Amino acid sequence: MPNAGPPSSPDPDSGKLFSEVYGERGLASQDDDRFRSMIWAAFGNIFRREDHGNIARFVTLKSGMEIACTVGYNAYYHWEEFIKRVSINDLLDVITLILRWVESNPYQDKRGEDWILAVRSALANRQMAYEMNKQGAIRHRVDAVFQRGAELTLACLRGAALEGPRIDVDAAFDDLLKRPPDTKGAAMKIFSAAETVFKLVVQTGSALTNGNASASLMPIIQRLVENGDQAIKQAQPRLVSAFASWSDACQPYRHGQREEDIVAPPMDLAVALVSQGADHIRWMMSLRHS
Repeated sequence: MPNAGPPSSPDPDSGKLFSEVYGERGLASQDDDRFRSMIWAAFGNIFRREDHGNIARFVTLKSGMEIACTVGYNAYYHWEEFIKRVSINDLLDVITLILRWVESNPYQDKRGEDWILAVRSALANRQMAYEMNKQGAIRHRVDAVFQRGAELTLACLRGAALEGPRIDVDAAFDDLLKRPPDTKGAAMKIFSAAETVFKLVVQTGSALTNGNASASLMPIIQRLVENGDQAIKQAQPRLVSAFASWSDACQPYRHGQREEDIVAPPMDLAVALVSQGADHIRWMMSLRHS
């Protein structure tokens, strides 16, 4: 019998659909017909026909939204039409309100868990721009790399002296997950955190500006790389320049607009400012401990 060789390693994608493995992975979707169809199918599978009216009345009580009803021997609530036609913002609210109805039911069962699992599966399957948190609320989703940056930055901001920037960093990332996201708040808070860490590193009260960043950090960098190789002598000063330029990019959203004309940065720019700001904070913390 010929030697078949060592067994092949398990294929993590072996049970996935073709489109899940080879389908185009583009930008997250704000709305999607198939997502709505999956939500309707989950609703029909999880909730009994006799519950549809009670859920509809609960949704109306909590939000004012009405689900059309055909009155007859057995009232029929037009949930499918509602789920497939209502605005995406209202649909996301209703998804959470359905869970709240389950939680308010004195006869607790697994339907709440089943609903959360079904919604999360639909959100992931259709690459939606949202996620459902453990409380069942829908929030804007930011990619895993972005979230990891938040975790790493918060981890390095330990100690009483760093409580302020840690709170600001946490709030900046949270602002981007709000619905709608508070992009201006996120930009302001990440700048505030970076400025506080900057002052701790350079040991001055100087505000964070392009000129102050370069003037205060360069002497620290020069001492740090004095005995280093040529590559580090080139790289570290460029990080100072990048940090100084980042501080410039934040200025228009910090205090560069008249109060009555405030314009918030678009989501993609806010994500860039916050993620780069978090990177710069971790880099400055490494200088503080050098």
